[in-house]
Amino acid sequence: MRLDFVGLRLVLSIVTTNALQNQQSDQNSARDSNITSIASSQAVNGSGQFIGNIACLEPLEPKTQYCPDASMMHQDGGNTGSTDYAGPIGRNISMSTFSTRIAPFLFDPHGGLTAGQPGASGYSLKAIDPETLEAISSWSPPTNQTLNLAYIQQIAAGSDSIILATSTQGRVFVVQRNNSISPPTFTTSRDIDVSHALQSGEQLINGMYDTLSNIWFTTGVILGNGGMPENTTTVGYITPSNEISTLHLQNQAVENGIAVSNTTVYIVTGPPGDTKNSTGNMYAFQAADAGVETLWSAPYDAGSKKQPGGFARGSGTTPTLLGDAYIAVTDHADTQITLLIYHQTAQDSEDAQLLCKVPLFAPGASAVDVGSLGHASEHGYSVVLFNDYNAPPIYPSANATAADINGAFNNMTTMAAGGVRVDIPLTGSDCKITWEKDIRTKSVPLLSTKMGLLYGYEQDADDAENGEWVWYVTARNWETGDLVWKVQTGAGGTFNDDFQGNAIGRDGTLYQGVVGGIVVLKDGDGAT
Repeated sequence: MRLDFVGLRLVLSIVTTNALQNQQSDQNSARDSNITSIASSQAVNGSGQFIGNIACLEPLEPKTQYCPDASMMHQDGGNTGSTDYAGPIGRNISMSTFSTRIAPFLFDPHGGLTAGQPGASGYSLKAIDPETLEAISSWSPPTNQTLNLAYIQQIAAGSDSIILATSTQGRVFVVQRNNSISPPTFTTSRDIDVSHALQSGEQLINGMYDTLSNIWFTTGVILGNGGMPENTTTVGYITPSNEISTLHLQNQAVENGIAVSNTTVYIVTGPPGDTKNSTGNMYAFQAADAGVETLWSAPYDAGSKKQPGGFARGSGTTPTLLGDAYIAVTDHADTQITLLIYHQTAQDSEDAQLLCKVPLFAPGASAVDVGSLGHASEHGYSVVLFNDYNAPPIYPSANATAADINGAFNNMTTMAAGGVRVDIPLTGSDCKITWEKDIRTKSVPLLSTKMGLLYGYEQDADDAENGEWVWYVTARNWETGDLVWKVQTGAGGTFNDDFQGNAIGRDGTLYQGVVGGIVVLKDGDGAT
């Protein structure tokens, strides 16, 4: 990055594994025994009703495999929002619900499921039974450490898995899930304190491995989730021998996840807090002998303020990698936001770094704060984004009363509708919109390349006009954006997705987070 470079090479003392295991007193906790189904908080007719047609398979090319091969909230290290697992096609579909709150869903190649879970003593990691959603074992960080659940990373390590998690207080945890034992157990293999390498007022938000086994981290905050503005950012990495290198950025703020492909890290920053500074930056970094090396940077228009209903002061999208060629993010211009497509590799100038830009949605009603989806094929690259201008707020669960569950946070008719696909050619810069639909969704849908379907979560707009909140899992055609089918999940605030994403397991089961817990869909007998 462009400012104060500080290459700190510190060797931290690591707490021994045995001592750490003694701190994780709930590591082999008993299975949950209080999981029930989710009750609708409003009257509903037709819960589980299937509307539409069984999907005719239109598989896409498998997604780009980024190294390290990671499972994350945005599915992989490139944040493509896609999976090669097959989701439901809608044949004899069944729905079940579970009153457990777990996210994100991290699957290993053997079908094991790890998730984060809030609890009375803070956030923890859980090994989850994919069928019952019961926690079969657990790991908690040391006292007074708050995990950043949104950006935990899981990497397969033979038959086991490695989970990388950071705490807002400045510690980095490497936790091994031991699958050779039944039930699986967790072992803390590294606990690294980087708090003294950060600037005053900063807290960790991101942590990801590169292919040299360096652990990259950034400070930052999600303003729309109640975080306090930060005026600085630290980007850094920890070597396998626990040496730390950092780069300090002034007047920059990270508000999203990061992307990693092999040894290169891609990060988008915005202006800090409520500043009127109208510039953000897109960066590419690598580890070098001298510390954090900036491969390239390019500014973008960050506007003058947060958009109504928005989460971020700057770009609201985590960088999405498109094959090995491009990166997709949005700017945050005041009147109309724009999709920006950058080259992954360094170009001759800042201007040349940007391949193309495509205005999105309507002027005066345009925002993207929920990430994008990307796919690469032999014909070119595609990005799908959803408008969340004037989105309703997050459910105030910490201070909510019984009357709040069906309150205004459910009203998605306040949002400006919009779902759009932009195609980028293999060569040239003729980036263009190929479809645009009136879709209102707060959570990022998930692309199954095996099915050619986008699985999302939507609300019936006509019912919402009358104050009735009726919710559906939806399946849309990636090529056209058209609705293929939808399944009614329930009604009222208990079935509001509340900006939570979804996931697909190896067996084709679809999991969708809602306020009341998890909705699970799967095809029945006879499905192919």
